[in-house]
Amino acid sequence: MTRIFDLRDIIHILYLFLPVRFFYFVARVQGNLAYHRNHKLRSVVRDNLATLAPAETSDSRLDEMTKAFFAGQASREMQRVLMARLSADKLETILPIEGLDLLDQALQKGKGVILYASHLNSASNFLLLQRLRQLGYDAQVAFPSKDDPFRPSRIGNWLNRITGAKNVLELIGAFYAQVNIRPVVKRLNNNSIIMILGDGTHSINFAKARFMDREVYFTTGPIGLARMTNASLMFTAVCGTAPDKLHARLDAPLQVPVTNNQEQDMAQVAQDYAARLESLLRDDATQWQHLEFRQVLNKMANPMEQSVSGRLKV
Repeated sequence: MTRIFDLRDIIHILYLFLPVRFFYFVARVQGNLAYHRNHKLRSVVRDNLATLAPAETSDSRLDEMTKAFFAGQASREMQRVLMARLSADKLETILPIEGLDLLDQALQKGKGVILYASHLNSASNFLLLQRLRQLGYDAQVAFPSKDDPFRPSRIGNWLNRITGAKNVLELIGAFYAQVNIRPVVKRLNNNSIIMILGDGTHSINFAKARFMDREVYFTTGPIGLARMTNASLMFTAVCGTAPDKLHARLDAPLQVPVTNNQEQDMAQVAQDYAARLESLLRDDATQWQHLEFRQVLNKMANPMEQSVSGRLKV
């Protein structure tokens, strides 16, 4: 049921009169309050960071890293709320992109591009898609659910109509796919850019890879699509911290082998992806959204314990 009004509407109205730094200040306050009030999540995040961080990491440093998670989460959420109000110039300042030349080269093949992204600065992937679309790229993202988790309120819809702003799913080119690959294949055949996250559980099949000193599973969806369509598979990451220290990284396309051993082929690419993601997390794991899952590495080691319907829910 669509709500009549919510806090996002206040932010959109105030944005007409106040500088953007005011909203980032509010986000920092929200993140600090969440850190102090949400004891359960704070404990989960800190435990995960203790698992991911070097063994010699001090308790005080773990506390700082946990605070950074909450601060980053609040800042990214504020940016997502404001994204409809961000001009192309403002977005370029917020999120510079490294590797656009590699993306252009991949598109010259005419087979489409899969942005093999992750939950590192997860919500900021939306800003990357928005920026690519502003630059004229046909960038889209496959959603595993028909429901719009960012549906505006009735007043929000009214504000969008009078300001000409788009809703979040329109800004990022979202489309429904779930387990049906036809919509994705069709878009790749049209040489579109499709973002798919490689470290999530929204999948049917998985491949095992060595990650953070243990064996876990990564979704094979992006790899299978690349094998099937000959689309370029580009490791993609939004690095840094919100709101003003983010940058997007687009790597040269991964080599996707096509042999008679499909399982081995997929495991090889999943391991390459896992190694790149691990390298980023070793530098700074505080902005990985998965930290909010209790014992996240154990969860990744046993993704099939969750039902298919549960894995596909956003």
